[in-house]
Amino acid sequence: MVGVYLRPAASVAAAGGAPLSDHRRRGAWDEIKGVIKEQKGKITDDRSTEASGKLDQAKGKLERKIGDAKGALRHEGDPKR
Repeated sequence: MVGVYLRPAASVAAAGGAPLSDHRRRGAWDEIKGVIKEQKGKITDDRSTEASGKLDQAKGKLERKIGDAKGALRHEGDPKR
């Protein structure tokens, strides 16, 4: 396919090929859901839905960072990582 850039699934890209932790998975889902809600709010001119989408995105980013921190702590002494 010429001109098509195929990206790995978010779960693979975010975890470096490893399965996602529960926090990372929930965070990724909340971010995706938030983007969709925000766009829906912009299209329908609904400020409440748009704000809710932005809140979901922020919640997702925080959830992912919690998962990243837990993963770093879990693998802190692991010489392979």
